[in-house]
Amino acid sequence: MIVDITEKYALKWFEQIKVKKKDLPDNFLKEEWAPLLQSFIRKNSIKFDNIESILILDKMLKKEVSKEEIYSISYCFGEIIKQNFGAEWDYSPEDGPFINNIAGSEKIALKPFVLVTKIVMNPDVLSLEYFFINIKSAVDGIKN
Repeated sequence: MIVDITEKYALKWFEQIKVKKKDLPDNFLKEEWAPLLQSFIRKNSIKFDNIESILILDKMLKKEVSKEEIYSISYCFGEIIKQNFGAEWDYSPEDGPFINNIAGSEKIALKPFVLVTKIVMNPDVLSLEYFFINIKSAVDGIKN
């Protein structure tokens, strides 16, 4: 009986249901993204060495943002982390662009695109400022 049900219904269902590959961000570290990123940075007066820029980015995330703005905000947040704590951009085919070696520690890494998309989904709960404070706490923890 179970074999009949499996053959009749389940196998067909499994064929129809395909596991979707997770959506990876475009590699916004590539040279072709530079003009768009520079324009975004200029237009929004983003300064990587000034953490006040995080508030500008957070304000943008409270509104509807385009895919390109999500990438641009992700890049800017990564650069702010890089400028304030020291870090390196890297790219993984599985995860897209990410920041590693934050404050020289192999233990602290960051996927800005993932954080930004989480904020887009929960703008009243999460913020880049919140994530920055958590990263700062982690960095302070390894320094002490």
